[in-house]
Amino acid sequence: MDKWMHPSYEILFKVYVYSVKNPDEIMAGEIPEVKGSGPYTFTKNITNKVLSHENGVVKFKRYVSYVFNETESCQTCILGNRIWIPNMIYQKFVEAASTTGMRAAATTLVSQTAFLEVEVGEFLFDGYKDPFLDKICEIPFMNFVCDSILDVPDRIGIFVETNNTNDGIYEISDGVENPDELGKIYTWNGKKSVDFSWWSSLNARLIRGTEGMLFRPFLKKSDRIYIFISQLCRWSSLNARLIRGTEGMLFRPFLKKSDRIYIFISQLCRSVWLEFHSEVNYEGVPAYRFVLPPEVLDPTIPENEGFCNPTDKKFFDSQNETDYCFPKGLLEISRCQRSQPPIMISLPNFNYAPDEVRESVKGLNKTDPERDIILVDIEPAILRAQRRSQVNIEMWKGRDIVFPVNMNKTRSSIIPALIIHEDATIDEATLNTIKYDLLQTEWWAHAITMTMAGAGFLILILTIAFVVFKTYISRGPNTNTVSSLPAYEPRGN
Repeated sequence: MDKWMHPSYEILFKVYVYSVKNPDEIMAGEIPEVKGSGPYTFTKNITNKVLSHENGVVKFKRYVSYVFNETESCQTCILGNRIWIPNMIYQKFVEAASTTGMRAAATTLVSQTAFLEVEVGEFLFDGYKDPFLDKICEIPFMNFVCDSILDVPDRIGIFVETNNTNDGIYEISDGVENPDELGKIYTWNGKKSVDFSWWSSLNARLIRGTEGMLFRPFLKKSDRIYIFISQLCRWSSLNARLIRGTEGMLFRPFLKKSDRIYIFISQLCRSVWLEFHSEVNYEGVPAYRFVLPPEVLDPTIPENEGFCNPTDKKFFDSQNETDYCFPKGLLEISRCQRSQPPIMISLPNFNYAPDEVRESVKGLNKTDPERDIILVDIEPAILRAQRRSQVNIEMWKGRDIVFPVNMNKTRSSIIPALIIHEDATIDEATLNTIKYDLLQTEWWAHAITMTMAGAGFLILILTIAFVVFKTYISRGPNTNTVSSLPAYEPRGN
């Protein structure tokens, strides 16, 4: 329990940020072009604070902190570097101006810019002050929009209010009575499913799986691992809103290759699953590798019913084929975030997305099936975990906005803002313990096998020698007498 409460995993949180190179051209209808830099590396620390532990249920909060790690960052990576990013507040007013009865919100677009220049540190954890918001919100009608619709925090940033905080209260199984349920989430913030407004089906709202640190032992290659990610918010149907799986640090024993492992990730507001990929060897320890399959981000399959909220925002020709969903490989998470920012999550470089999506932005790397994935190596202890994700910002031209700003020329785009490479590896002491126990077990098994084989061979030689000797004696002179061996008598007779 102490190992889980105070994980000694070495976790590096690496962020690669994108700066928009052609903001004016985007507003004129050209394809966005971005330039990446990084990594800006942070050391991530996790503490699980247990609130209660009774009747097989552990109630806890998970606290996470991030500390900038200059040594692991690139040589030119300082948090004061400046980048150009899409203005999310501008987008909120575009959305408001596209709503019947709120067309007047378009007048505020004259006083703003669609892109802002901010410091990297502000964009990530510190937050930045929108330079136009205070003036706009002083306008009588706009004051209503700011208060009731925007609900904007004092400072705006991708990870604002996530450092030195927790993501809610979990109740999970301790696995004592049933090891197969180790780490299984019973409730998150007192609920078995996420908010009704997040996803449309019950299946999507289910909080299913682990919290990402506990897995049952003895996984099979066929298992699927479900993980709940609160930041992904998975949503609209009853199926989508259910909370399934474990909290992600505890996994049940005896996982098989055929298992599907569910993990609840609060930052994504949904449960996701992992499936067996391959047998691997990590630092001399054999393990099963489970990965996030493409199906998790495919809105067309029945299991993802509800993970698509109807929208009339159109960014790609392949959209709106199935209930107005975005293309494969994209997940909108705005509904489960404060003020519903225009945020879209994907794998790095739009991995698993169609060519149309990848070709909609210039400046990205080619997708790499080994690098741009989410994976976990389990022994059954977690030896290594790799989480890759890309945060994108929607730049929508709105609906028929021509005055006082003509948005019809603007190219609606999903613009990459940053890529996250999060790597967690087991600490050396624990790894050495596993290796020692494993190798000792293998050594003893080998030694016993060899001893038994040697003993069998020796018995065979002695038997042959005895038969030869007996034959020789039976043929020799009668004057040499040898006492015969006593007859074998089973014990108890």
